Amino acid sequence: MSDSAERIVSMVESDFEDELHTELPEDIREDWLRKIRAILTMKNVESSNLAAAGYHDGLFLLEFLSGGLYGYEDCPPGIFEEFEKASSKGKFFHREIKDKLAYKRLCD
Repeated sequence: MSDSAERIVSMVESDFEDELHTELPEDIREDWLRKIRAILTMKNVESSNLAAAGYHDGLFLLEFLSGGLYGYEDCPPGIFEEFEKASSKGKFFHREIKDKLAYKRLCD
């Protein structure tokens, strides 16, 4: 993660602790911060189906051109690295990720 992204996460984390730390359990707080870190790594991709992708600590985020943002859990780092190198991101997604990793729709 870039230095600027880490600073943003630190600022958000500080505000979060000042405002809400005592109201949320630690596991929820950590999950929230993990998602922020993954979002900050997102980059646009060239694809007829996918808009952007990001990865942090086993969470692979994919934004589709249709607008949905999905989080794929427990993704090995090598899968994301291969995805970045793939000439066809959509084919790689269908072959290596879809129906193979647990996922959750994070937003529309």
